[in-house]
Amino acid sequence: MDAMDATRSGRTIIGSVVFMDIVAYTKASDRRQLAMKTALNKAISEALDGMKEDERIILDTGDGCAICFLGDPEDAMYVAGAIRIETSKFTDAAAQALRIGINLGPLRVIADLSGRPNVVGDGINVAQRVMSFAGEGEILVSRSYYEVVSCLSEDNKRMFQQLGVLRDKHVREHQVYALNLSGPEVEQPAPEIASDPAMRFSRPELERLSFAGARLAEVIGPLATVISARALAAAATYEGAIEQMAAAIVDEGDRRAV
Repeated sequence: MDAMDATRSGRTIIGSVVFMDIVAYTKASDRRQLAMKTALNKAISEALDGMKEDERIILDTGDGCAICFLGDPEDAMYVAGAIRIETSKFTDAAAQALRIGINLGPLRVIADLSGRPNVVGDGINVAQRVMSFAGEGEILVSRSYYEVVSCLSEDNKRMFQQLGVLRDKHVREHQVYALNLSGPEVEQPAPEIASDPAMRFSRPELERLSFAGARLAEVIGPLATVISARALAAAATYEGAIEQMAAAIVDEGDRRAV
């Protein structure tokens, strides 16, 4: 589902959000602010080069930006890493340090006053809160993002270090992980569940799960493939797999349909 499809349907979808800001931007002179934003925009453009425009939406936040990814959630962490590396090279007036937060959650794509796609929802709000915990040059991610991306590969899992539960200014608690793209941080224990779904589910259950995955894709788009794979890998029972897949759907009516 691309951005404009989501706008036309008015549905809430699941996406990944990279929220970043330039540290001490508001304290800089007008000249410095212009140089920093121009350089950041260039770094973002280079990091997104080759990515389809209908798979992401960029929102300018003044002292930074939010990039919403509607497809592969891994895109978020690699784009964030590329932007951080590029901005670390800037000198003179363009010199800057970023703090970055990543979250995976519900997003509603709407049309702004100019007809361009805009994004609202808890998915982007939490990304901003997670970013607020980061220090200069840090990339922090939410638990929901960690849980999906870490199950895609063992290499992904070793990139994260759990920092614990932090509370934002609205007294909402967030379990936060640090992302280290340069190499493994910590070993995470593997779940004690048989890795082959065929060993845990009967053939009729697998067929019903496949149908549920197809229905999920109709509701939330390409991310359904990741959600379904995670449910099959982690759930010990058919009911548990269905519950995990349904949890990705915000609308109660759509959830019952799956």
